[in-house]
Amino acid sequence: MRKQLTSNDILINNGIDKIYIDLFFKLVDQSLEGSLNSKSQHEKFLSLCSKYPNSQRKIFSKIVDILYRNIIFDNDEFDKLHVENGGIMDDADDGFYQDFGCWVIFRGQQILDKFLKNGSEYLIDYIKSLNISDRELTYENFHYGIDNED
Repeated sequence: MRKQLTSNDILINNGIDKIYIDLFFKLVDQSLEGSLNSKSQHEKFLSLCSKYPNSQRKIFSKIVDILYRNIIFDNDEFDKLHVENGGIMDDADDGFYQDFGCWVIFRGQQILDKFLKNGSEYLIDYIKSLNISDRELTYENFHYGIDNED
Protein backbone atom coordinates (compact mmCIF):
# COMPACT_ATOMS: atom_id res chain seq x y z
CA MET A 1 0.00 0.00 0.00
CA ARG A 2 1.34 3.40 -1.02
CA LYS A 3 1.83 5.99 1.75
CA GLN A 4 -0.49 9.00 1.48
CA LEU A 5 1.63 12.10 0.91
CA THR A 6 1.21 15.19 3.06
CA SER A 7 2.03 18.76 2.13
CA ASN A 8 5.25 18.37 4.16
CA ASP A 9 6.24 15.29 2.13
CA ILE A 10 5.59 17.09 -1.15
CA LEU A 11 7.57 20.17 -0.16
CA ILE A 12 10.50 18.27 1.38
CA ASN A 13 10.64 16.02 -1.71
CA ASN A 14 10.97 19.24 -3.74
CA GLY A 15 13.89 20.55 -1.69
CA ILE A 16 12.16 22.86 0.78
CA ASP A 17 13.60 22.84 4.31
CA LYS A 18 11.10 21.99 7.05
CA ILE A 19 11.88 25.23 8.89
CA TYR A 20 10.53 27.23 5.92
CA ILE A 21 7.50 24.97 5.56
CA ASP A 22 6.60 25.49 9.22
CA LEU A 23 7.15 29.24 8.98
CA PHE A 24 5.07 29.56 5.80
CA PHE A 25 2.11 27.72 7.31
CA LYS A 26 2.46 29.66 10.58
CA LEU A 27 2.11 32.89 8.57
CA VAL A 28 -0.87 31.44 6.68
CA ASP A 29 -2.55 30.51 9.97
CA GLN A 30 -1.88 33.96 11.41
CA SER A 31 -3.30 35.59 8.30
CA LEU A 32 -6.51 33.57 8.69
CA GLU A 33 -7.13 34.67 12.27
CA GLY A 34 -10.34 36.64 12.64
CA SER A 35 -11.46 36.80 9.01
CA LEU A 36 -12.92 34.72 6.23
CA ASN A 37 -12.46 37.64 3.85
CA SER A 38 -9.88 36.63 1.25
CA LYS A 39 -8.69 40.16 0.50
CA SER A 40 -8.10 40.89 4.20
CA GLN A 41 -6.31 37.58 4.62
CA HIS A 42 -4.09 38.27 1.61
CA GLU A 43 -3.19 41.75 2.87
CA LYS A 44 -2.42 40.40 6.33
CA PHE A 45 -0.30 37.59 4.86
CA LEU A 46 1.72 40.08 2.78
CA SER A 47 2.18 42.29 5.84
CA LEU A 48 3.45 39.32 7.84
CA CYS A 49 5.77 38.28 4.99
CA SER A 50 7.17 41.81 4.70
CA LYS A 51 8.96 41.26 8.01
CA TYR A 52 11.21 38.68 6.35
CA PRO A 53 14.02 39.25 3.85
CA ASN A 54 13.22 38.75 0.19
CA SER A 55 15.34 35.57 0.14
CA GLN A 56 12.86 33.96 2.56
CA ARG A 57 9.84 35.40 0.76
CA LYS A 58 11.11 33.81 -2.46
CA ILE A 59 11.04 30.47 -0.65
CA PHE A 60 7.43 31.15 0.45
CA SER A 61 6.55 31.89 -3.18
CA LYS A 62 8.27 28.67 -4.24
CA ILE A 63 6.23 26.78 -1.63
CA VAL A 64 3.01 28.09 -3.20
CA ASP A 65 4.25 27.10 -6.67
CA ILE A 66 5.20 23.58 -5.57
CA LEU A 67 1.91 23.02 -3.77
CA TYR A 68 -0.01 24.35 -6.75
CA ARG A 69 1.81 22.08 -9.23
CA ASN A 70 1.58 18.99 -7.02
CA ILE A 71 -1.83 19.32 -5.39
CA ILE A 72 -3.99 21.55 -7.56
CA PHE A 73 -2.90 21.29 -11.17
CA ASP A 74 -3.55 17.98 -12.95
CA ASN A 75 -5.12 16.36 -9.87
CA ASP A 76 -8.25 14.27 -10.38
CA GLU A 77 -9.47 14.96 -6.85
CA PHE A 78 -9.16 18.69 -7.34
CA ASP A 79 -10.88 18.43 -10.73
CA LYS A 80 -13.87 16.82 -8.96
CA LEU A 81 -14.48 20.17 -7.26
CA HIS A 82 -15.58 21.73 -10.56
CA VAL A 83 -19.33 21.69 -11.19
CA GLU A 84 -18.79 19.88 -14.52
CA ASN A 85 -17.39 16.97 -12.51
CA GLY A 86 -20.02 16.99 -9.76
CA GLY A 87 -18.35 19.60 -7.55
CA ILE A 88 -19.40 23.02 -6.36
CA MET A 89 -17.14 25.45 -8.25
CA ASP A 90 -18.30 26.85 -11.59
CA ASP A 91 -15.48 29.02 -12.85
CA ALA A 92 -13.23 29.15 -15.90
CA ASP A 93 -9.77 27.57 -15.88
CA ASP A 94 -7.88 30.53 -14.37
CA GLY A 95 -10.56 31.16 -11.77
CA PHE A 96 -10.85 27.49 -10.91
CA TYR A 97 -7.28 26.28 -10.98
CA GLN A 98 -5.22 29.33 -10.15
CA ASP A 99 -7.51 31.44 -7.97
CA PHE A 100 -9.54 28.74 -6.22
CA GLY A 101 -6.46 26.50 -6.06
CA CYS A 102 -4.48 29.17 -4.25
CA TRP A 103 -7.44 29.81 -1.94
CA VAL A 104 -7.26 26.12 -0.95
CA ILE A 105 -3.51 26.39 -0.29
CA PHE A 106 -4.09 29.49 1.84
CA ARG A 107 -6.61 27.71 4.07
CA GLY A 108 -3.60 26.23 5.83
CA GLN A 109 -1.75 22.98 6.20
CA GLN A 110 -4.42 21.16 8.17
CA ILE A 111 -7.09 21.76 5.49
CA LEU A 112 -4.64 20.98 2.69
CA ASP A 113 -3.57 17.70 4.29
CA LYS A 114 -7.17 16.67 4.98
CA PHE A 115 -7.93 17.30 1.31
CA LEU A 116 -4.92 15.17 0.32
CA LYS A 117 -6.07 12.38 2.63
CA ASN A 118 -9.85 12.51 2.11
CA GLY A 119 -10.29 13.99 -1.36
CA SER A 120 -12.79 16.34 -2.90
CA GLU A 121 -15.73 15.39 -0.69
CA TYR A 122 -13.89 16.68 2.37
CA LEU A 123 -13.22 20.02 0.71
CA ILE A 124 -16.81 20.33 -0.53
CA ASP A 125 -18.11 19.75 3.01
CA TYR A 126 -15.55 22.20 4.42
CA ILE A 127 -16.51 24.93 1.96
CA LYS A 128 -20.22 24.43 2.58
CA SER A 129 -19.60 24.73 6.33
CA LEU A 130 -18.03 28.16 5.81
CA ASN A 131 -21.07 29.51 3.97
CA ILE A 132 -19.03 32.01 1.93
CA SER A 133 -19.43 33.34 -1.58
CA ASP A 134 -17.76 32.07 -4.75
CA ARG A 135 -16.12 35.48 -4.95
CA GLU A 136 -14.19 34.70 -1.77
CA LEU A 137 -13.22 31.28 -3.12
CA THR A 138 -11.82 32.75 -6.33
CA TYR A 139 -10.02 35.81 -4.94
CA GLU A 140 -7.36 36.21 -7.59
CA ASN A 141 -4.46 37.74 -5.71
CA PHE A 142 -3.26 35.07 -3.28
CA HIS A 143 -0.34 34.15 -5.49
CA TYR A 144 0.78 37.76 -6.06
CA GLY A 145 3.19 39.89 -4.09
CA ILE A 146 4.82 37.38 -1.79
CA ASP A 147 8.36 37.92 -3.05
CA ASN A 148 8.40 41.63 -3.88
CA GLU A 149 11.87 43.10 -3.81
CA ASP A 150 13.13 44.63 -0.54
